[in-house]
Amino acid sequence: MGFVAISPFLLSQMTTFSIQQVGAMTIGSFGLLIMVGVALDTMRQLEAQLMMRNYEGFLK
Repeated sequence: MGFVAISPFLLSQMTTFSIQQVGAMTIGSFGLLIMVGVALDTMRQLEAQLMMRNYEGFLK
């Protein structure tokens, strides 16, 4: 996630963008960070639910 956070800065340093394009890319990168964070959290919760379901099988 750290790479996703700094990728707009790195991209703007390697290319020549106007101020508006960099601002739009920054807003887009925040959206991307939120989506990646939600996806990771969802995967962790799904994994925990599957582990809990399998654990109940061991008790029987």
